[in-house]
Amino acid sequence: MAGDLFDVVSVRTSAASDEPQGLGNTTANVFAGSRLGLGKQLSRRTFLTVSAGLCSLAPNTGTDDPGVDATSFSDAIGGSLDYRFRHDAGASLSSDPATSAPLCTSASVERGFAPTPRQWGADLFKA
Repeated sequence: MAGDLFDVVSVRTSAASDEPQGLGNTTANVFAGSRLGLGKQLSRRTFLTVSAGLCSLAPNTGTDDPGVDATSFSDAIGGSLDYRFRHDAGASLSSDPATSAPLCTSASVERGFAPTPRQWGADLFKA
């Protein structure tokens, strides 16, 4: 039987910078690249996972509106819906945010990564 509220909860954090930048910027650095994931078994064969970037939840320092940016938060949401046809075969539909969304920046992404738009996927698998 599936759990009550969520079956899976995961938190992926990023490293904060060691440079002294003030409390507001440090908070933003901790949230930049961090993700919260939640998973729920919807039926015996169906599982849903949703993850969201947390950088848009950091206070907007240096702006007139210090609140949460709902647009960037929704842009940083990804998810997957998995269905098992049999014990050894299934399908998955998924979407991942653009590479800039988890970092809340439109600037070039870290060295070694190519900036990408939102990704959509559909997979069939057999074990």
